Amino acid sequence: MWIYIVITLLSEGWSLAQGYTNSNTSVISNSTSSPPKVYVYRKAVYNLGSVVELQCSNWTLIKTMFVIWNIELKHKKCRISLSDDGQSFNSCKDGKSLRNNSIGQSYLHIPNFSASDVGVYKCESVYTGGNENYITEVDVTAPPDVSAWLERRSNKMVAVCRAERGKPAVTISWSLAGNDSVTQQQDPDGSVTVESQLEIPEHMDPENLTCIVRHQFWDQEKTLVPKLKEANSSKLWIRIVLVLIIMISAIFIFAYKKRICQK
Repeated sequence: MWIYIVITLLSEGWSLAQGYTNSNTSVISNSTSSPPKVYVYRKAVYNLGSVVELQCSNWTLIKTMFVIWNIELKHKKCRISLSDDGQSFNSCKDGKSLRNNSIGQSYLHIPNFSASDVGVYKCESVYTGGNENYITEVDVTAPPDVSAWLERRSNKMVAVCRAERGKPAVTISWSLAGNDSVTQQQDPDGSVTVESQLEIPEHMDPENLTCIVRHQFWDQEKTLVPKLKEANSSKLWIRIVLVLIIMISAIFIFAYKKRICQK
């Protein structure tokens, strides 16, 4: 007769470089004298660009017979395995590999974690004395590209603060209170673009206005000072006019020389 025990743990561990994980772990195991079967379900989040180490077993002294990772990503499925007789298999071919740490624990090494590594990682580890199965849902934390500017709309001045392709979504606030609106756009890769617009009252000085963007990837918030976008537009128009003048002048010079040659 099988007796199952369910244990829920909340743990936090640091991977190499700048990645981290918060794991909600459920462990199911039998308490009889038969070889134990352990099932571990986790959700983990890692920073973009970090080095990730996914562990498949806590056992270090018991001999491992084989380890198999079945990986389900958004655009592909692949498998990595290793047995105690030295046979290995790797169909991922994207830098992922099986390694052992200094105390003999097996883990999956993922270098330079990116959005393409997001997915479900299923691992089975069989050792002399039991079996462990880890299912880990892995996601990424990615910083957004931020910008801020001022726009003239009719007789009004509007400040815009934009954070593009962040995961998860950022929080945007303004240093001065006002009539602001926030929109969010979900991108195909799961990232989120957030834009906040603030209508500036006539009595408010835009020079004292700042946009504050917060995201869990950063240790500190980002502060931006919006500048009038028309200045950049004016410079662009000046460049366009200069190019047109040069082109027209070149055409006239060419036509003049051709006319002289014909005479």
